[in-house]
Amino acid sequence: MRAAIRPLLLALVAGALMFPANLSAQSAPKTISTQDLAQTRNGSNDWITFGGALNNQRYSSLNQINTSNVSQLRGAWMTRLGSGRGSKYRFEADPVVINGVMYIPTGNDDIFALDAKTGRKIWEWDSDIPQINDLICCGWDNRGVAVGEGKVFSGLLDGSFVALDQQTGKLLWRTQLEDYKDGFSLTGAFRYYDGLVFTGISATTGSSSLAFQARRTVFEAA
Repeated sequence: MRAAIRPLLLALVAGALMFPANLSAQSAPKTISTQDLAQTRNGSNDWITFGGALNNQRYSSLNQINTSNVSQLRGAWMTRLGSGRGSKYRFEADPVVINGVMYIPTGNDDIFALDAKTGRKIWEWDSDIPQINDLICCGWDNRGVAVGEGKVFSGLLDGSFVALDQQTGKLLWRTQLEDYKDGFSLTGAFRYYDGLVFTGISATTGSSSLAFQARRTVFEAA
């Protein structure tokens, strides 16, 4: 388990490694489709899902940084998120990067959209999860959001799951999968594919897996 970060801050030590010089955040976000996910074999300018691609190889095809210049890397920017500050929180998320925008959660399940070139906050969403929870299985953590259909999806430590508008961060829906008071929590990296969001559910006595419809109408029908 990685050490907790106190205070929590997001530092992009090698900005050029993932983001070419001409990459910039766009006002209208690029919508990730199932076709995009199916056709992507490696991460590149975009890192559209956890691990870079569905194969989870974590390989980037970018070549601007190489053995001849890696020693010259310097910090590009640092942004203080003001979230998850304290020894109980962890910061292990794999950022999703789409069209110059980085989507990243903190150990408090607050979610941020940042300009990947400058670190500027585009929007933030506060999770409002209960701060007293002694039954979390694997630490106060969120290992990464999923993006698809113009939404940002994430599970929360209180056992609920949310979808946010990719452009504004507005809450679109929230559904309760399990009750955190019974020892359940969602801390893993989440996946989207073909209208489904996939998540595991951590528990103090074990774990379970769920796949459910990403559209709220299907939640209501179920």
